Amino acid sequence: METFRHWGTVLRGSLIGTIVGAIPGEGGTVAAFLSYSLTVQASKDPESFGKGNIKGVIAPEAAINAKDGSALIRPWRSAFRAAPRWRSSSASWCCTGCSRDP
Repeated sequence: METFRHWGTVLRGSLIGTIVGAIPGEGGTVAAFLSYSLTVQASKDPESFGKGNIKGVIAPEAAINAKDGSALIRPWRSAFRAAPRWRSSSASWCCTGCSRDP
């Protein structure tokens, strides 16, 4: 229930995670650290972070969760440019974690 009280923090973290996830090679650690640091800077009471402020947990977790969805942009984009038969097999491989690269 604490998350619903801090919906602005969730949105900020999700936006940061979405942007970072779309960048190739960047992972959850980058999204979490960036989200946490921007949340601390935007806070009215930055001294409370590291001492139990729940926003310090909500923002990085929202960023990590949003990063996973936007990381699929590149595989799906390249799959939809291919032939229809390749699209369906590529989509099934993507869902199971296999790579289509040799």
